[in-house]
Amino acid sequence: MIAKPVEEDKNKGIIKSSSFIIQKYMEDPMLMNNRKFDIRVWVLLTMDCRVFFFKEGYLRMTSSNYNLTPESI
Repeated sequence: MIAKPVEEDKNKGIIKSSSFIIQKYMEDPMLMNNRKFDIRVWVLLTMDCRVFFFKEGYLRMTSSNYNLTPESI
């Protein structure tokens, strides 16, 4: 997983915010009808370890079939 600070002082490397974006790239993607897809959801973790899962999210799907052969790239 990659954690990136939302706001950082470029000169001193000091993090001015306690907000982070965490994401994970899936090297072996799941397929639906031979097409890659991903699900985007948001979760808030507070400083006192309370978790809030947002009801809204979305699914993205490619418009063509997933293929790793050189001519398809």
